[in-house]
Amino acid sequence: ASGGRMWRWFLNELPATMRESTHRAAGAGWYTFAGYARGTVLVALTDAIMAGIFLQLVGIPLAAPLAVLVFIGAFIPIIGAPLAMLVAMVVALASGGFVTMIVVGVGVAGIGQIEGHILQPLIMGRQVSLHPVVVIIGVALGTYAAGLLGAIVAVPLISVLWSVYSELHTKDAPVTGELPAYSPTPPVRSEGRRCQHQSRLPVPGTPGRTWRRSAMSATTPSPFSTVPRTMRATARLPMLR
Repeated sequence: ASGGRMWRWFLNELPATMRESTHRAAGAGWYTFAGYARGTVLVALTDAIMAGIFLQLVGIPLAAPLAVLVFIGAFIPIIGAPLAMLVAMVVALASGGFVTMIVVGVGVAGIGQIEGHILQPLIMGRQVSLHPVVVIIGVALGTYAAGLLGAIVAVPLISVLWSVYSELHTKDAPVTGELPAYSPTPPVRSEGRRCQHQSRLPVPGTPGRTWRRSAMSATTPSPFSTVPRTMRATARLPMLR
């Protein structure tokens, strides 16, 4: 109840034109964040239970601590599950040998497949719909910027920002029909550049010398365009009586 009153007070402090859009953006962001947090906890708990049961059946010591490690690794997208699997395989190699390590690796990888193809779509649904490339880039940037904490908060932060943008963004009409083929066009030289290369006029009184008309004189007539160069300097001086 107090949270609703605080949010209403915050909206009343904003201009009237911004209240509706701010409320919709905040609602979309909170819905996405709550869905991500709730879904991640459920997926992590399910992974930990399955991993603990599997390791106990195989006869791996420290099955409970490894299950807790799998639970923690589920909060780190992309890299959390492989790291937990690697630790479990090392423990299996030390306790049961090479064959046991292979069995544990296959089993933990199977749990990861169940998580990615069944649990994630079933529990989270469309609340967090990001492309895997976006997730990888976000986790990499978060890890580089803030280490382990950045890797954990990167995906929910990107999800919230994307949901807010999708709520406020108004899409234009989609492109329909066949797209036209690209055909490059040859470059066309401007009239000014053509005049610079072609318009060379003889300098009066100086045989064999020419002067080139500039682009400005070709486009904008000047009163000195036909006056020789020696006369231009005198024409610009003020007339003295």
